[in-house]
Amino acid sequence: MAPLRHDPHAADPRLRAAALAAVEEVLRDDRREKYLACRVLMRLMVADGELEARERTMLEATMDRCCLDLATRGAIWAESLLLLSPGSVADATVHAAATQPLDALLEGIAPAGLEELLVHLHHGAWADGEAVAAEQGIIARVAQRLAALQSAAPT
Repeated sequence: MAPLRHDPHAADPRLRAAALAAVEEVLRDDRREKYLACRVLMRLMVADGELEARERTMLEATMDRCCLDLATRGAIWAESLLLLSPGSVADATVHAAATQPLDALLEGIAPAGLEELLVHLHHGAWADGEAVAAEQGIIARVAQRLAALQSAAPT
């Protein structure tokens, strides 16, 4: 029989609760980053005024890979619909999301998330066969934000 291991958290339930709360906070931050990244990707894909089938498939696959729930996906699709067809959605929450500046979205994404997002943005920009100026502008802004965070990081 294997020897019993001492669980340091068992002795102090407050320590265990604090550890679990810290893990939950990290997971919540990760989910928020993925949500924001999918919104940035969606904005890139609708920047040319349309959302083609390949772009829709790529966005849906990315949201799936990020494990976004149906309500979150629905909010992103509603925002895309509003951006493509102003006045098509009456929900004030969707309007607020659609008017949120790109920089505000990027502020919620850590450098590692921005690096991964840039890869998705490059693929997304070319999903319809061409990268238009508006898409290139979004990619450039994400790259600028990443560079600024990396240069400000302590070495």
